[in-house]
Amino acid sequence: MRANRHIANLTHSRGIALIAGLLLMASMVLLALAVANGMLLEQRMSGNFADGQLALQRAQVGDQWAGYWLSSRAENPLASGCESACGPTPPVFAPGTLPNNPEHESAAWWQINAVAAGLEPQSGETRFDYSLSGVPQPLWLIEELHLEPMEALAGESGEPQPEIGYYRVLSRGQGRLPGSVVVSETIVARPWAPDITATALPPAPDSEWFCAQFEEEVPCGRLAWRRRR
Repeated sequence: MRANRHIANLTHSRGIALIAGLLLMASMVLLALAVANGMLLEQRMSGNFADGQLALQRAQVGDQWAGYWLSSRAENPLASGCESACGPTPPVFAPGTLPNNPEHESAAWWQINAVAAGLEPQSGETRFDYSLSGVPQPLWLIEELHLEPMEALAGESGEPQPEIGYYRVLSRGQGRLPGSVVVSETIVARPWAPDITATALPPAPDSEWFCAQFEEEVPCGRLAWRRRR
């Protein structure tokens, strides 16, 4: 009788140990799955962040090229007295002619109205290659905000009145993922006068900065920047 009880107790103990082992194994499996899912989520978040940063960098490329192009102009492309290579060209818009929220316009709208970074807008000539495998080209356009006389640049009487133009540069960059899109807005000042030296497109690496030819009181270059999307 005692032997039978001993065998029954041993069998019962083994059953409990087996169940406990199975529960422990199941817990470890669930823990491993949770860790794996967390690592996968972090990897996706890291990938999305990196792709978003790539889109931001591409938008900055477009913004930079727009500044290069504006500095390379000998005459204001929207000026009524412009005599050569005058506007409106595809990337230059008169005041108030752009949609209120261009950052929400489709990629097709940007393809039609903007210009890829690295191109000369009127000739379509590639001046610099910003292509990146699997990534759309950065796109940019410019809206003139207003012009005003610039007395600090006035020359002799009878010469054209110097002006300073204020422009809104919009640039669109995209990463490898369709949803990774950045649209930036930069407010730029650009003086216009007959004796102003325009730069090459793109400027030579050792060339002087365009705005360096003006005194400090003359507004020139980037005045403000923000991310619209």
